[in-house]
Amino acid sequence: MIDELWDDVLLGEHRARPGIGHRLPPSVLTTGEEATGPVPPPTVPDAPADAGGSTAPADPAMPDAGGASAGSTGTGGAGAAPGGGRGEEQAPEMVLRETEAALAAFVAESAAPDEVAALGAAPGPQEVRRLVEAASRVVVRKLAGARTVRAAGSRMAAVRYNFRSDDLDLDRTVEELVANPIPSWSDIWVRDRVPRRRGVVLILDVSGSMRGEPLLHAATAAGAATLALTGSDDLTVVAFWRSSAVLLAPGEPSGALPVVSRVLALRPWGLTDIAGGLTRAAQLLDRMPTPQRQALVMTDGRANAGPDPVGVAARFARLDVLATDGSPATLQRCRALASAGHGTCRSYDGLDELPLRLSELLSG
Repeated sequence: MIDELWDDVLLGEHRARPGIGHRLPPSVLTTGEEATGPVPPPTVPDAPADAGGSTAPADPAMPDAGGASAGSTGTGGAGAAPGGGRGEEQAPEMVLRETEAALAAFVAESAAPDEVAALGAAPGPQEVRRLVEAASRVVVRKLAGARTVRAAGSRMAAVRYNFRSDDLDLDRTVEELVANPIPSWSDIWVRDRVPRRRGVVLILDVSGSMRGEPLLHAATAAGAATLALTGSDDLTVVAFWRSSAVLLAPGEPSGALPVVSRVLALRPWGLTDIAGGLTRAAQLLDRMPTPQRQALVMTDGRANAGPDPVGVAARFARLDVLATDGSPATLQRCRALASAGHGTCRSYDGLDELPLRLSELLSG
């Protein structure tokens, strides 16, 4: 219908009166604003000040035992990481070994025999690195077969006519014609599907309560987030304890394996400053050049450092919470966070169910 209207009426009018009402066709689909070119990825902000007003030291965000750091992955993490920092952040040897024992048990149960045989028995840096690599591969393989809900990759919106959709947006087209009685084809508006781009920040609690097997849950959540989102979405991953670190920076490619590896290289330890983690995430989210933004925090909601996180949660347009267990106390704390952040709280029953529950929160 639009093609016929253009050929029979508008095109004839243009030919009769050349040079009047001519307008260059838009080069990209828009939703009412002309395109201004690609927006460069934002830079990672400095770490937030702690309760005493000082800024966390710029130590590596990965433990020394893992042999990797946030700087080496280009994520610019800040603060002393669990198990790899100094002072109160330095985890005791027994805590480090507890997490490594959980990773070893996970690999022994789920990895191929040759992968298990390739691991050394001594807990040296090289052996820990190989253990993290093996556990990361197992997590990604499990995610490949997990049940998830994928976020919608597009949405309906009013766009200028692009010779593809004929669902006429009459109101906007009439407004355009009133302003320009001799229109071009680009003055016609239609309803069409356009890519749905979101900025998502995943916020992972890696404090002392997450040592051992719970770290596998955090890594699984990070990997599931990369698979649940679409290619047009921008994912950032933040880990927090008494301080915080950026594991995946805005605009950085978000493959499942490297993201999972960065989480498993951490060694949870220390107090839990949920407010600090949320503050860091809010800073990153504010810098994302996307119209739709969402934050998701995975935690037990038990804050024993920093201010009340409920007040910080209210800063978000949408903050969803994935509770790490279903106990009444945990759910009460996590629901309070989600309510303040205008979001939803969900829990999960075991590692196999985690990807589904997380993807449900990201699919809305």
